[in-house]
Amino acid sequence: MKSYEKPTIGFNRHHWKTQIRNFAEKYFDETFTMRDIRRTFKTLGGEIKISKNERDIVQYHVNSDISDKHYDKYDYFSERKSVTMRWEYYLNNNAQQIINTNDGQENFSKDIVC
Repeated sequence: MKSYEKPTIGFNRHHWKTQIRNFAEKYFDETFTMRDIRRTFKTLGGEIKISKNERDIVQYHVNSDISDKHYDKYDYFSERKSVTMRWEYYLNNNAQQIINTNDGQENFSKDIVC
């Protein structure tokens, strides 16, 4: 796999923290962290029928036991890409509804098709 196919190669945690903080300060009243984004994806991803395994793959939680860490060397890139594209589709089509939510806990339809 070529490095340009993996857009996050070369970025460290500090880079993302800085970018997220700058973005939040520019567009939101309150700041948020990467943990907030990961938690939102984990929760809303389940609501739109992204399986727990698929969400774990995106968040690099798929290899949690010893045998997987040592023997499963597959990178799951195509699976991550597919799930990320479904998540992007959902966000693009529901962004206004999410933004207009007063308490941030919208009851999204369980039948959203991605």
